[in-house]
Amino acid sequence: MISVCMLAITITVFCLGLFPIDPSNMNVKKGVIDTTDGTSERTVKLNGQWEFYADELLTPSQIEKTASSPSLIQVPGSWENQVNSENDVEVGTYRVIVKVPKDEVYGIRINSIRHANKVFMNGVEVGGMGNPTTKLSDYSFMERKFNTFAKSSNGEVEIVIQVAHRYKSNGGIVRPIVFGGAEAIGNYTARATILDCAIIAGSFLVGLIFLLFTIIRRRAAADLYFALYCFAQGVSTATQNEKLLLNYAPEMGNRLLWQWQYLSLHLAVIFLTLFFYQIYKDSVKKYVMWTITGVVFIATYIYSIENPIVSWIYREFPPIVVQIIPVITIGSGLLLTLFIIVRAIIRDRQDAIILLVSVVAFICYAASLGLELLFEVDMKHWPKMAQLILMISIAYFISYRNEKANKQVNRLTQELLLQNEIKDELLVKISQEMNKPLYELLQSSKVLMDGNAGPLKTKQQEAVISMGAGVKKLRRIVDDFLHASKIKGHMQFAITPTSLHLLNELIYEVSFFIKETDKVKIKNHISSNIPIVMADEKRLKQALSNILHNAVKYTEAGEIVVDVYEKGKFAYITIKDTGIGIEKHRLHQVFHTFYQVPDVPQNRKNGLGVGLSIAQQYIKLMNGDISIESKVGEGTTVIISIPIYEGYFVVKDAMEQSAAAMESMQGSDFAAGTKFPVYVEGKKEETVLIIDQDQNDLLKMTEALAGNGYTVCAYNGVEGVQALISTKRLDLIIIDVYMPKDFIWNVIEEIRELFQITELPIILLSRTDRLDDVEMLYKKGINAIMRKPIMKEEFISHIESLFAMKEAVESSVKQELMYYYAQITPHFLYNTLNSIIGLSYEDVEKSREALEYLSIYFRAKLDFQKQQSIISIEEEMELVEAYLAIEQIRFKQLHVELDIDETIDCKIPSMTLQPLVENAIHHGLVNKEHEAKIVISIQRDGEYVRIVIEDNGVGMSNEQQQQLLEGQSKRLGFLNPFKKITLMQNSKFELNSTLGEGTQIVIMLRDRP
Repeated sequence: MISVCMLAITITVFCLGLFPIDPSNMNVKKGVIDTTDGTSERTVKLNGQWEFYADELLTPSQIEKTASSPSLIQVPGSWENQVNSENDVEVGTYRVIVKVPKDEVYGIRINSIRHANKVFMNGVEVGGMGNPTTKLSDYSFMERKFNTFAKSSNGEVEIVIQVAHRYKSNGGIVRPIVFGGAEAIGNYTARATILDCAIIAGSFLVGLIFLLFTIIRRRAAADLYFALYCFAQGVSTATQNEKLLLNYAPEMGNRLLWQWQYLSLHLAVIFLTLFFYQIYKDSVKKYVMWTITGVVFIATYIYSIENPIVSWIYREFPPIVVQIIPVITIGSGLLLTLFIIVRAIIRDRQDAIILLVSVVAFICYAASLGLELLFEVDMKHWPKMAQLILMISIAYFISYRNEKANKQVNRLTQELLLQNEIKDELLVKISQEMNKPLYELLQSSKVLMDGNAGPLKTKQQEAVISMGAGVKKLRRIVDDFLHASKIKGHMQFAITPTSLHLLNELIYEVSFFIKETDKVKIKNHISSNIPIVMADEKRLKQALSNILHNAVKYTEAGEIVVDVYEKGKFAYITIKDTGIGIEKHRLHQVFHTFYQVPDVPQNRKNGLGVGLSIAQQYIKLMNGDISIESKVGEGTTVIISIPIYEGYFVVKDAMEQSAAAMESMQGSDFAAGTKFPVYVEGKKEETVLIIDQDQNDLLKMTEALAGNGYTVCAYNGVEGVQALISTKRLDLIIIDVYMPKDFIWNVIEEIRELFQITELPIILLSRTDRLDDVEMLYKKGINAIMRKPIMKEEFISHIESLFAMKEAVESSVKQELMYYYAQITPHFLYNTLNSIIGLSYEDVEKSREALEYLSIYFRAKLDFQKQQSIISIEEEMELVEAYLAIEQIRFKQLHVELDIDETIDCKIPSMTLQPLVENAIHHGLVNKEHEAKIVISIQRDGEYVRIVIEDNGVGMSNEQQQQLLEGQSKRLGFLNPFKKITLMQNSKFELNSTLGEGTQIVIMLRDRP
């Protein structure tokens, strides 16, 4: 259904291209067109009846003196049957009078004139291409689009165009000439250029993407042909329409340009045909495919490369014949692609209908070019639209096929996973069923060994012991199966502080399985002072048990040494044996499931090869690592690293440093020897204040935050807290709800007066969910309530989420400030340059001085460090003073007073004050007859910085002030600074104005540390 809709849209777009609708009702009538209703703001096509002087090349002055009367000719269109075809070169002169609303600079856009031409506007030659002449020896032409400009006179613009054409048909002005103001013509040209650039860039980008796909997939021939098609189409677009290729090769002649056009267009057809053939190879015979492609390739060679054949064609045949032949060859390639797609649809290829859209779009594109080349039909931008639809539809088709292939792969993957899951479930079920009888056997052996069922003989005791050992081995294998299945199902780990003394118990258990006949001993080199690690005790024990059993298995004689040492933040466990060893190239395989070392003695071949695999996965899930070192015949060493639990060590170190650190903080008065307040310097920028009477909870939170790199200020009382809040930058405050109630309310109110809820979050701690005044606490501005006892992971996760929220809000505000900054910067430049241009007509020396002040602005803007949304008052005033200096040079009556406290180091959004000053001058003071005065004051006002911009200009009415404050005005000079200030926390913006007296703007910014 989607494909059918795309096909309908494509055909509709093409039909609209055949019958373009021109919204303008203006037409040239009897050589005159009236555009007095606003031509300077828009463009008009000069279509209609132009005056025409056949077989004459006349200048405007000669037209005034000539006795011959002009005929009327339709423009655009050829002059066929209106000139003398017996001449070697057909010539003619076009003339039109354009009436304009006011005298200013106007321009025309020449799209296509065949061929050589000169353009006169108001009697002055303003442009042309080639040399229009009646002599064949002097004749030359270049077919280009170009603009010409001239100033109107007495509300009229006379346009005279001399045209000469060597061939016997299709001469004259064959495309519409666009007329308008200088700015409108510039915009018209820019839009066309931008559209071409976008299509070229898009073509090359898509081509590059699919070329990379080809490199990655290696054998993706269809992707390669599509990439080459995109490159060829991009070059083709560069040779058509605005002919952007000429910007890089302006000396390129007409023939070379045509050769590039034919080369790129033919290659595009070839690559597109090969793309379709690669997709549906069974839809066309191979010899048919290569025959037609060969014909197109031969045509490519003939038309695109300098050779005797093409020289003869260009010399003996008119351009219409030169253009028809490639249309035929290109058409044959397009018919082949259409045949391939239709054949694929008939064979019920579901995805072929998508490519039908592509083929129809390309046929529309080629037909559009053919109509423009052969019949001079103005297709506007519809060929470009067809080209975009073509690329999008093919890209969609390739994505569709890739998605379909991925779904097939996913389906097969799901089937394999299902089979694997069934296998795992079977193993688990068997393991569970075996576990119960094995447990009963083990318990029975213990009963027999205890003698509760009667005394056993010596041989009976040996048999029971042997049976118990065998049952334990079998249970360990069953446990391995169960653990392996749980790992695949994402086993839950309870990582807590764990003592490595469990190794002593484990060594004893493993030693029990070593027979007396075995010449193997386990040596315990573990010291009594070993670190506590962060691990799941049960899983760690299972992993170490597997490794120890593995060492015993492959050691016929010798020793197994177990040791533990501390290095950095990790505890290292080494299990070293003197067994058979492992070859170096097999070391990476020992952790693979079910892998067993080959060439092992027969009596050592037991187990399933899952022990080390499980051990590795357990260790890594506990944030540790495992490695193996081995030499054949010498033995193997397994090294396990586990993170040390060092929370209390962090706090201990912090306690030693806190006294010295807190002495440098204002507002803190501590008795010697007290443990709190504590100050811990962290690596991260965020600072957290904790206030809690329970020292144990305070210690745990300090340790958790410090361990994660945050700077922590920990208080167990109210003394010094409020002084700290007012003097130090804080990012988060945590308060125990059992602190004095008045203290909590005062702290929350004080903080919320200074900071928004997203700027400085507040968390309350409570041992119960039932709190009085919960609703009021949230209204006052707390962010969350956390319940004690504190769980470290949950606690840190909550803290990080609040910091992430704060960062997101700050980033959003910064981005919005940058948006307003980007808007105002070009506005400032535009007005400043206009001021300097106006000044240059009055005083050259002063204009140079103004440019020096402008360089101050550029120096500040080009400094990378100053390209920020927030800058200092000093940097902002540097721009303001430079701007005022420029305006004072231009407006001598402008008087400036500055009252600035140089000690203020406050931050302000970039480009805030300058636009307001500019607004005051240009809207309030520029028309003032007597002395114009502007006063800028920056002073401290309590906890705020007060910025005043005041002028004695024309002032504003209350209605105008209301429109500005409600954002209904389009004045960027006021609107952008106003929005920037409203985005700042704890800021105020006031506007006071009286008609005839002046305007005052007051900005209040928080002056905080």
